[in-house]
Amino acid sequence: KLKTNIVMKSMHIFAVLFLIIFQGYSQNPANSSTWLEDSNGKIISSNNYTDVDGSPYFPKDWIEGSITLKTGKSIAYNALRYNIITGNLEFNYTGKPYDVTNSMNEFVLGSMKFRNGFPSTEKQNTETYYQILHDGKQKLLCHRAANIYIDQAYNSATKTKKLDVIETYYLQKTDGKLHEVKKNLKYFLAILGDKSNQLEEYCKRENIKLKSWDDAVKVLEFSEGLEKQ
Repeated sequence: KLKTNIVMKSMHIFAVLFLIIFQGYSQNPANSSTWLEDSNGKIISSNNYTDVDGSPYFPKDWIEGSITLKTGKSIAYNALRYNIITGNLEFNYTGKPYDVTNSMNEFVLGSMKFRNGFPSTEKQNTETYYQILHDGKQKLLCHRAANIYIDQAYNSATKTKKLDVIETYYLQKTDGKLHEVKKNLKYFLAILGDKSNQLEEYCKRENIKLKSWDDAVKVLEFSEGLEKQ
């Protein structure tokens, strides 16, 4: 009878441990090929964007990427996307979307890098993520946000939900401050300030008119090259 009780207690303890382990795995989903204990997430129970004209996700499709925790540890994911309405990073696990709940300061979507920890502005705070377009002494940043609005044509009963995507670009100078910039060459060079004459000559020589943000990156790279001379 004593041996039977010991066996029964051992089986009970084993069953409890099994349930604890099973619950731990079910509550800690990860979508990388190897299970990682830090890949926690909160399941997104509803999707309110199916009837919206436009996608709130950047990029629109799932993409491979990674996150860097505030501890410095990096975790890889097979499927990530950034929700520019909520400002949350999402991952796909067994066909279901989850919010990444880890405390992180950087994430990568394909070849695109995003980071927080920049100074607060009137619209953003230090937890806001920016895409890093140029990561030198001076940084060119892009912040994306979106709102849903109702569009109704005049004398029409039809209402359509549409997405208003807002992209704001900033230059972080060496003093750490963020300066909002636009695709205007004269304005951009004025914010850069130093070596403006040399930068103007460079832009004329290379026929740079700041029609794209790639042009702005070229100007910043040239500017930083002057500092090394």
